[in-house]
Amino acid sequence: MTTAGTIGRPPEGQQIALFTSRETPDAFRKAVQIVHSKPKQPLSLLQRKLGNAWVKHAVENAPDEHGWWVLGIRGLAQDVGFDSNNRGYLKESAEALMRIVFEWDVMAAATSKRPWKASVMFPEVEIHSDHIRYQISSQLRELIVKPEIYALIDMNVVRRFRRAPSLAIWEFCSRYEKIGQTAEVAWEKFRDMILGETAEAVTYREYKYFKAKVLKPAVAEINSESNLTISLVESKMGKRVAGLRFQIAKKHLAEEV
Repeated sequence: MTTAGTIGRPPEGQQIALFTSRETPDAFRKAVQIVHSKPKQPLSLLQRKLGNAWVKHAVENAPDEHGWWVLGIRGLAQDVGFDSNNRGYLKESAEALMRIVFEWDVMAAATSKRPWKASVMFPEVEIHSDHIRYQISSQLRELIVKPEIYALIDMNVVRRFRRAPSLAIWEFCSRYEKIGQTAEVAWEKFRDMILGETAEAVTYREYKYFKAKVLKPAVAEINSESNLTISLVESKMGKRVAGLRFQIAKKHLAEEV
C-alpha cells in the first residue's frame, strides 16, 4: 500500500490561520462509540447539532425520576444556533432523528470481541411550548453520561459549521487531536459514517466524486471555521484509493487586542 499526497495544508511558509474566537469553551465529552457511529440514514446539519446538544445536556444534567431529560427550547436554540421560532422545522428534525438507527463503534477492530450494537439514540422525544423532553437508548445511556474514551466537542465550534459533513469529519478528527493524525479507514466506510449508510450511494459510488463534492469542501470549512487544521492523506492499492486518514494540527489562540 502506497501513500498519495495530501490536501488541506497551507502552502509552505504560510502561517496557519489563527483560531481567533474569544468565546468561553463550551465543551463536553462525547463517547468515542458515538463519534465512530454509522447512521443508517442521512443526518442533516441541524440533526447533528441537535444530537450534540442533547448529549451535552445529558452529560451535564441528571434525568428526572422517569428517565427523561428536559431542555428549554430557548437554551437549545442558542446551543445549536437555531431560530427558536421555526418550531415546524425543529419538530421535523427531532422526529427524524428519533427514527434514525445507528451502528455503534464501527471503528473497533474486526477481531474485537465487542458485540455488534445498533439502536436509535433518542427513542422518545416530546416537544412542548417552551421545552423538549427526551430519553436516551438504554444501550447507550451509561456510556453517554460517563464516557471512558471520548472526543472533546466544543459547541462554540459546532455552531460555526454550515455543512453536515464538515461537522461529522471535525468530530472524527477531534477524537485524534492529541495524536496528530486519525486512524486510517476504508473510504467507503468513512463515506457511510459521515453521510449515512444509504446516503446518495449512486452519486458517491466513485471516490473522485466523494472527494470533490464532500471531502474537499469539508476540509476547507474545518480549516477556516474550527480550532483544527487538517489535511487529507490518501492510501492507494495500485492506482485505486483504498483508504484515507487526516493529519491534524491544533490552532493557536490569537492574542487579545
